Amino acid sequence: MDKYYEVTKESKLYDDYFKWFSNYVELGNIAKDFMVAHGIESTEFYASSGSFHIVPTSRDRETFENQLCKNAGDYGLVKFKKSSSVGKDWAAKNVTVLRKPMVTFEYYNHMYSGSTRLFHDKNTNKVYFSLESKYDVEETPVGFVEMKGSEFYKVIEDI
Repeated sequence: MDKYYEVTKESKLYDDYFKWFSNYVELGNIAKDFMVAHGIESTEFYASSGSFHIVPTSRDRETFENQLCKNAGDYGLVKFKKSSSVGKDWAAKNVTVLRKPMVTFEYYNHMYSGSTRLFHDKNTNKVYFSLESKYDVEETPVGFVEMKGSEFYKVIEDI
């Protein structure tokens, strides 16, 4: 069963989403400045509060050979060793990294197996959520306004 919603300001998710999104943008800016300051050529990264990962270019591999872990993880990401100067510099930044809200855990009375989508329209600041589940979804969380799938996909096309 597929469900489509606009998430209104009456939902805690609305505020949680924009707190996460603001943190996401801020973290991106901090990471870009950090990469420039350290001479990191890559533009692809993953950051947590305690570690910094990049998809290294060949130049990055040469420059940071002794500072990068040997094995690449998902999407080709390679972590800077925590004991490396880059790793220590990132940890010293003590950044806060918020995770995107997990809607099914927090807003439904139980977990639904399936996929979700959560995004906003930057022109209207409206937040949208979809849930695809093999189970019937009867409840509508507080502050969610159900919409037709065609309306939901029209929003995506317009964005």
